[in-house]
Amino acid sequence: MLYSEKFSYSESIYPFNSENLPINVNLKKIIQYGDNTHISNQSVTHMNKEMNMKKSTIASIVLLALLILPGCQTLTKPGLTLVNNESLANYEKSLVLFSIDSSNSISNGHTPRVGQIVLEDKSTKQLYKFQPGQHKKGAGVVSPDGKSLNNQICLASMELEPGTYRIKQITGTSFAILTVGNFSFNFKYDFEVKSGQKVYLGRLKMMLRKKINKEEQSAGGVFPLIDQAASGYGSGTFEYSWTDNNAEDMALYKETYPITETITFEDISQNVTEGM
Repeated sequence: MLYSEKFSYSESIYPFNSENLPINVNLKKIIQYGDNTHISNQSVTHMNKEMNMKKSTIASIVLLALLILPGCQTLTKPGLTLVNNESLANYEKSLVLFSIDSSNSISNGHTPRVGQIVLEDKSTKQLYKFQPGQHKKGAGVVSPDGKSLNNQICLASMELEPGTYRIKQITGTSFAILTVGNFSFNFKYDFEVKSGQKVYLGRLKMMLRKKINKEEQSAGGVFPLIDQAASGYGSGTFEYSWTDNNAEDMALYKETYPITETITFEDISQNVTEGM
């Protein structure tokens, strides 16, 4: 006797999907055995589960893109790139400079690289997201247990309206062989800038280390598991401090942004306070 199998299905299309992805699929397995035809629904459950998984994956990707893209589109360029080669002495807007020295004592190959700096206007609670500015390879730092570590220096600059602000969050990534780590860490450093003022705030030092207790702020999420474990962000936290590093930092700014040589930035690092 002649034996054969074939499948037939009907599908409804997701109404606003330009790719016309099949969302609801009703599958029937048609078995032809001799003169007898048997329609089986044995595979429907399996196929529906598979389609539901695909739908879930597609929805997750779309949602992630919707969450990420707006944030990327609203990043403000570093303040020193907006001056357009004018003399800073005649530049009316306020400019704020500070550096970020980042390192990783858990996984030295995963040196943190700043990707975004978030400030909060303390009076309006509005958030401002900035691109980080130029990065420089540091001369190296030493961990508390005596290990030599790689470090990066981020030269941040912001063009701001007069007011009181909080350095609220710093996010970024690091790259090593086959793994990419992501970090996001909250801060509470407050400062004030006046109209037309050109100021240097200081240097933020942040070194990733293992947590002492579970109540400490995490440096990043735990997913993806391998990447976050390899980089240390999933299990670690940042040890951080604010320092006056005017001489070294201004030399780096002048080397990277020659326009900063035209005026002297007022050092207000002693006025930066850590809030509650």
